[in-house]
Amino acid sequence: MENFQFLAKKSWYKQWWGATIIVVVCIFFAFIIALALLTWRYHNLIKLGYEDELKRMIYGQTQQDEQNLATRAELEITERPFLGNKEAEVVIVAFIDFNCPVCKEQNTILQKVIGKYGNKIKLIWRNFPMESLYKGSTRLSQMAYCSHEQGLYWPAHNYFYDNQGNLPENITSVEMNNFTKEIDLDSKVFNACLLADKTKIESNRDFSIGYKYGVAGTPTFFLNGYRIPGNVPFEVWEDLIKKILNP
Repeated sequence: MENFQFLAKKSWYKQWWGATIIVVVCIFFAFIIALALLTWRYHNLIKLGYEDELKRMIYGQTQQDEQNLATRAELEITERPFLGNKEAEVVIVAFIDFNCPVCKEQNTILQKVIGKYGNKIKLIWRNFPMESLYKGSTRLSQMAYCSHEQGLYWPAHNYFYDNQGNLPENITSVEMNNFTKEIDLDSKVFNACLLADKTKIESNRDFSIGYKYGVAGTPTFFLNGYRIPGNVPFEVWEDLIKKILNP
């Protein structure tokens, strides 16, 4: 009789079914918390520009590799100026704006990268003129394209960065003549190139391809097809390149 009374007074959570309910509820809330943390992490990854890393985590390496081949085919076109080894295992595509101060800073870092890994990497330059932020950038991208047509992209490239902040939004004919003389361009060929529809098409092509693959600002880089936004320190480039060359 006393045992029966003891059992009757026993709290529900001390009985087997009560304990089971508590365990199930705890597991449920732990799952909800874990899901919330995972969602928060993915949200931050997307905000920080790591969609490519997120895709690898979700879809796996095989599917991502197939997608990446198609991405690289559009990003790493042969018609754009490059430095380094054209057959290199490591390929960096840089989307830049000649009026962008961070691009100028990153250009100095990339020259250092080329100096160390020149024969092991290929560094391709493409234009992404942020006209809404830097007035006159579209014209500079077209001038760079026409300089490249005469095999003089790099002198033009250096000229724009050396004179960043001093170039007007609307370049006059006098300033254009000074530019062609400084770079040693054929002015007639150059001026005809600037007026050609092909020049505008190619400039827009760089912008549209960049936009397609997530470029929202400059500088933005693609390392073997994977996007890296912003200013990247030399030490980070070293680490990334070493991981590809010595997996």
